[in-house]
Amino acid sequence: AEAALAAATTVEEVEAAQAALQTAYDAAADQIAYNKNVASVAGASVDNPIVTNFVVNGTFDTNGVVSPWKTTTGAQNQTTATNQKGAFTGNFFENWNPSAYTGKIYQEIKNIPNGVYELSICAFVSVFDASCQYVYANDAKTYLTTGAPTAYKVVFEVTDNTAEIGFEQTVAKAEWSGIDNVSLTYYGAEASVNDVLFGSYIKTVEELRATATDLLTKVNDATKATLETALAGTETIESTIEAYEAAISTLNTAINAAKPNADVKVAIDNYYDLMASTNVYTQEAYNTFKAIADAYLAKWEANELTEPVVNPYAIQGWHAEVNYDDFLLSAFGTNNFDTNLYINTW
Repeated sequence: AEAALAAATTVEEVEAAQAALQTAYDAAADQIAYNKNVASVAGASVDNPIVTNFVVNGTFDTNGVVSPWKTTTGAQNQTTATNQKGAFTGNFFENWNPSAYTGKIYQEIKNIPNGVYELSICAFVSVFDASCQYVYANDAKTYLTTGAPTAYKVVFEVTDNTAEIGFEQTVAKAEWSGIDNVSLTYYGAEASVNDVLFGSYIKTVEELRATATDLLTKVNDATKATLETALAGTETIESTIEAYEAAISTLNTAINAAKPNADVKVAIDNYYDLMASTNVYTQEAYNTFKAIADAYLAKWEANELTEPVVNPYAIQGWHAEVNYDDFLLSAFGTNNFDTNLYINTW
């Protein structure tokens, strides 16, 4: 290419020689990147998986910076945000639009060694539909199990030194979605997807069973029974991929149903703590306030209470008993709910 450029006598010949030089340069740069990536995961195997640095900007640490991630959603907002928790930590990459959309949030990764990988990615959607929302890596998919920010795994194979990873929604259901904490783990060129998948499923079941066991002490009796049924049904699992997938589904269903119940109890406990630590009301006011909390607790125990009723920070907004509103407003002097009951004592 250099010789052709030196010998060029026309504009066309110069342009052709320059294009050939660029092609040669790009090929050399790709080879250098590939060699570096191969060296970084030397010795990887099923027994010795290596967490790679192949994903660029997988945690979105810098405000407003989402490159080299791309999106086809057409969403109005395509930037970093911080207003989700759960499996998200700090910034995440959001796609928000006034109306629901289809499309994907993805990254193309090139010049990596062939073999088996595991994608770790956290995702959330504002409107959940398990039939059309999934995280993916090349042709492998893992469907979402909830709308809340949740960690997912995708085991897949690379055969052409390239991977595409991300989240996709194929039917316009959610108008808001996001991803965070994305990474790739390499299991080597000799590994099989089934070997890695089976090992990953075993670990996932262990983690889910631990989560379900922990929730047993934080939920009411009806919810506890559902968790106990899921735990009993997954205590012994047939050694097949299908059996482990079924166990994971069973545990996820029970856990996702139990978490809101546990959150309700935390909210109720917080009300009792507020009463115990506040001295701005009379005993009569305290009794009025406590009676409302006691009624909530009774409903929770009867499995008749949902999170938005008692949690003022639930996404649906504040839906508490009106006396709570008046009580809190009176403490700040903006509403005289009952001057005989609510009297500041400082």
